[in-house]
Amino acid sequence: MARKIYGTTLWGEKFLRAIEFETDSGRLSRGKSYANTGKIYDVELNKKTIAAKVKGNYSPYYTTSLSFKEFAKGDVKFILDFIDSNPFILAEIIKGELSYELLDFFNKNEIDLFHGFDMGCDCFDFYGTYACKHITALYYVLVNEIDKNPFILLKLRGLDLEKHYNIKEDLKVSYPLELNYTDDPTTNTPQDDVEILKHENYSAFILSMLSDFPPFAPINYKEVLSEFYKKTTKELPLVISPIRDEKIQKIQRVLQDSDITLEVKDDIQVAKFKIKTPLLEDKEVLFLFDEYKLDDKKLFISPTDLFNLFVSFEDDYGSCSYRYLFYLFRVAYILIQNSGFIPAVVSRPNFLQIIYKPLLSIETINKQVDLLSKFAPTVVKKDAKFLDTKSATNYILSAVLTDFVPKLGFMHKKQKANPPAVSKSFFQGTLLKTKDFESKNLAYSIANYFSVFEIVKSNYKYIIYLNKIEDSEDDGYKLEIKIEDKQNGKKHNLNSA
Repeated sequence: MARKIYGTTLWGEKFLRAIEFETDSGRLSRGKSYANTGKIYDVELNKKTIAAKVKGNYSPYYTTSLSFKEFAKGDVKFILDFIDSNPFILAEIIKGELSYELLDFFNKNEIDLFHGFDMGCDCFDFYGTYACKHITALYYVLVNEIDKNPFILLKLRGLDLEKHYNIKEDLKVSYPLELNYTDDPTTNTPQDDVEILKHENYSAFILSMLSDFPPFAPINYKEVLSEFYKKTTKELPLVISPIRDEKIQKIQRVLQDSDITLEVKDDIQVAKFKIKTPLLEDKEVLFLFDEYKLDDKKLFISPTDLFNLFVSFEDDYGSCSYRYLFYLFRVAYILIQNSGFIPAVVSRPNFLQIIYKPLLSIETINKQVDLLSKFAPTVVKKDAKFLDTKSATNYILSAVLTDFVPKLGFMHKKQKANPPAVSKSFFQGTLLKTKDFESKNLAYSIANYFSVFEIVKSNYKYIIYLNKIEDSEDDGYKLEIKIEDKQNGKKHNLNSA
């Protein structure tokens, strides 16, 4: 089992230090080892108390608990008034962070967020005020969850911000792809070649936006993603390359005459393209596709398999869906080659999965998707409804990227022989169960880590002006922030200082 890192956030680190005053280094070390090796189970969090069973040497398990002292009622009102007057603080907490400003507020007003708790364990080593290894083990598990979700830390002190601000729905991890449906299917056929824009390599930008040790992983995930993007660029030609086969021209002629759609019920990881054409009634034609799935004279091909076929074709002439996909797969190749895509988390009841999607917060990539969308027929049917052309283009590219990544066979060098479960989800496409206490906040933590790339979803953009103050004796400047509505171009003052 992969070793975990505890206290990766500022608040998690401060919370971890509190237990050091309640025990010795030996019990801390053994408790950490218990937490790392999965010896804590049946963890339950109920208001200000967390309890669990911890495996023991002289008993199958010991019942262990931690109960935290609540804030005084006056302090609760004081804290809420402060948050109300600083709405950005609540926004940061929703994003999974406790700001320096909030922590400084606690310190200045002598409100203790990290100390003050009662302990309980029925082992022989616990004497009431000195933590045994079972208590420290549970404490480490709690630290790991507080790193992922700071709401827990405040909730233990009797301050339930989710309930107070009615933001439980805001904390749910939303589906990472924008899905807009249409009742007006189109059969657009590009009359001219789709423009393929020039792209730079985006990996340096992506990595510059990420921190080293996110709470969801026990290793430096910035290094992991750096390694991943390098391998992706290097080994792309080994996974996707033109097929040099005597059958390829015949296959191309069949697909040029086909209606090609992507149909998926719920899971993008199992999406397949459906090829429909009368030519499949010919046995010789069927033989060309003997390695693919055939059902009721409809051919089903995985995104990566169709990717390899389309990069083998040199002629863009064909049906509207053929011509659209001819250019889409070339765009997909360029995005992979230039690291123009990022992971995203899909949260399901009791499990999560990692998919990949185009980095639309880069203007060039967003424009490229728009160019493709203008020529897109209605080709994606999800849950018996058609997606509009922009959503469909983004969805197909995401399906292609998501199917491609596990084909790389990538796994980071550190802990390669025994990688954490979350890395198997990232790079092997496995589903990750989130039933137990230690994984319930995983999707939330992963989504927060990559949320820095989601600003493009806003209808507004922020413009910062630094203006020199006229007639100023000391060459003073005024900082002015305006919000521009992307839809109508109108600008509004946000703040000035």
